[in-house]
Amino acid sequence: MNFQKTRRIGKLRRLGVSVKPENRKVQKVGYNQNMIRDVQDLDVYAKSLKLLENLYEFLRKVPKSEYDSVKQCKKCGKSIPANIAEGFAKRASELEFKRFLMIALGSSDELVTHLRTIAIAVLYLKEESLQLAQDYILLSKRLNKLH
Repeated sequence: MNFQKTRRIGKLRRLGVSVKPENRKVQKVGYNQNMIRDVQDLDVYAKSLKLLENLYEFLRKVPKSEYDSVKQCKKCGKSIPANIAEGFAKRASELEFKRFLMIALGSSDELVTHLRTIAIAVLYLKEESLQLAQDYILLSKRLNKLH
């Protein structure tokens, strides 16, 4: 492995970027798969997309009287992976990447607040809402660690 690749891997590790296990293999041509080449290689990005699926399933159960909360939840939920992706695209600047991670963190925390509001307003969805909020709290912790 040449010096430039080693430097980039070290920089990504200092940022706390983790690589999916299936991407850690070295190809026969000698190319190091340890490098993160696509935003989909980021675990927090994959987790945010999975949580977005869960969020949409949950929001289908929320009554129309809570339409404003549903709309805000969708905006926040979509904002998280979008900001991670945009920050990753501008990863040449470490500060810019961190800035977008902080925006994603803010959206995640805002979404937790909306889910707690739904838990108060719609009692029959309280348990499911709080569980989803807990999942987003874990995502926030991962984003904070990455930052």
